[in-house]
Amino acid sequence: MANSPPTSRVVRVLDALADAGGALSASDLARQLDLSTSTLSLILATLRDMHYVDRLPDRSYQLGSGVMRLLHGLQARFPLLGVANEELSRLAGLFGCGCTLARVD
Repeated sequence: MANSPPTSRVVRVLDALADAGGALSASDLARQLDLSTSTLSLILATLRDMHYVDRLPDRSYQLGSGVMRLLHGLQARFPLLGVANEELSRLAGLFGCGCTLARVD
Protein backbone atom coordinates (compact mmCIF):
# COMPACT_ATOMS: atom_id res chain seq x y z
CA MET A 1 0.00 0.00 0.00
CA ALA A 2 1.28 3.47 -0.90
CA ASN A 3 2.06 5.74 2.00
CA SER A 4 2.23 9.53 2.07
CA PRO A 5 4.44 10.61 4.99
CA PRO A 6 3.05 14.18 5.08
CA THR A 7 -0.52 12.88 5.19
CA SER A 8 0.39 10.34 7.86
CA ARG A 9 1.86 13.10 10.02
CA VAL A 10 -1.35 15.16 9.81
CA VAL A 11 -3.53 12.18 10.68
CA ARG A 12 -1.24 11.29 13.60
CA VAL A 13 -1.61 14.83 14.98
CA LEU A 14 -5.40 14.61 14.78
CA ASP A 15 -5.39 11.14 16.34
CA ALA A 16 -3.17 12.30 19.20
CA LEU A 17 -5.49 15.22 19.95
CA ALA A 18 -8.53 12.95 19.79
CA ASP A 19 -6.91 10.39 22.10
CA ALA A 20 -5.84 13.08 24.57
CA GLY A 21 -9.43 13.98 25.37
CA GLY A 22 -8.33 17.54 25.97
CA ALA A 23 -5.70 20.06 25.00
CA LEU A 24 -2.01 19.33 24.43
CA SER A 25 0.89 21.72 24.10
CA ALA A 26 2.82 21.79 20.84
CA SER A 27 5.93 20.56 22.64
CA ASP A 28 4.03 17.60 24.10
CA LEU A 29 2.63 16.76 20.67
CA ALA A 30 6.04 17.04 19.01
CA ARG A 31 7.63 14.80 21.63
CA GLN A 32 4.79 12.25 21.55
CA LEU A 33 4.79 12.04 17.74
CA ASP A 34 8.55 12.39 17.28
CA LEU A 35 8.10 15.40 15.00
CA SER A 36 10.27 18.48 14.77
CA THR A 37 8.67 21.57 16.23
CA SER A 38 8.90 23.36 12.88
CA THR A 39 7.06 20.54 11.06
CA LEU A 40 4.43 20.38 13.78
CA SER A 41 4.00 24.17 13.75
CA LEU A 42 3.23 24.10 10.02
CA ILE A 43 0.76 21.24 10.44
CA LEU A 44 -0.99 22.94 13.37
CA ALA A 45 -1.17 26.28 11.53
CA THR A 46 -2.83 24.64 8.54
CA LEU A 47 -5.23 22.64 10.71
CA ARG A 48 -6.05 25.81 12.65
CA ASP A 49 -6.75 27.76 9.45
CA MET A 50 -9.16 24.98 8.43
CA HIS A 51 -10.72 24.90 11.94
CA TYR A 52 -9.66 21.30 12.59
CA VAL A 53 -7.78 22.44 15.69
CA ASP A 54 -8.18 25.37 18.04
CA ARG A 55 -5.31 27.15 19.75
CA LEU A 56 -6.18 27.99 23.32
CA PRO A 57 -4.99 31.06 25.27
CA ASP A 58 -2.35 28.93 27.05
CA ARG A 59 -0.98 28.05 23.56
CA SER A 60 -2.14 24.44 23.75
CA TYR A 61 -4.22 22.80 21.02
CA GLN A 62 -7.44 20.82 20.94
CA LEU A 63 -9.70 19.49 18.22
CA GLY A 64 -11.73 22.21 16.55
CA SER A 65 -15.18 22.49 15.07
CA GLY A 66 -13.96 21.57 11.58
CA VAL A 67 -13.90 17.94 12.72
CA MET A 68 -17.70 18.12 12.91
CA ARG A 69 -17.84 18.23 9.11
CA LEU A 70 -16.36 14.74 9.12
CA LEU A 71 -18.95 13.59 11.63
CA HIS A 72 -21.77 14.93 9.46
CA GLY A 73 -20.38 12.93 6.55
CA LEU A 74 -20.30 9.79 8.68
CA GLN A 75 -23.86 10.36 9.88
CA ALA A 76 -25.02 10.49 6.27
CA ARG A 77 -23.22 7.23 5.53
CA PHE A 78 -24.21 5.52 8.79
CA PRO A 79 -27.70 6.82 9.65
CA LEU A 80 -27.88 4.80 12.88
CA LEU A 81 -24.82 6.58 14.28
CA GLY A 82 -25.88 8.08 17.61
CA VAL A 83 -29.46 6.79 17.49
CA ALA A 84 -28.88 4.37 20.37
CA ASN A 85 -26.87 6.72 22.62
CA GLU A 86 -29.65 7.17 25.18
CA GLU A 87 -30.29 3.44 25.48
CA LEU A 88 -26.57 2.64 25.63
CA SER A 89 -26.15 5.17 28.44
CA ARG A 90 -29.05 3.60 30.32
CA LEU A 91 -27.55 0.12 29.93
CA ALA A 92 -24.10 1.34 31.00
CA GLY A 93 -25.59 2.82 34.17
CA LEU A 94 -27.66 -0.28 34.86
CA PHE A 95 -24.78 -2.73 34.46
CA GLY A 96 -21.91 -0.49 35.56
CA CYS A 97 -19.84 -0.97 32.42
CA GLY A 98 -19.28 0.58 29.04
CA CYS A 99 -21.71 -0.26 26.25
CA THR A 100 -21.25 0.08 22.51
CA LEU A 101 -23.25 -0.66 19.41
CA ALA A 102 -21.46 -2.18 16.46
CA ARG A 103 -22.43 -3.26 12.98
CA VAL A 104 -20.97 -6.56 11.85
CA ASP A 105 -20.56 -6.96 8.12
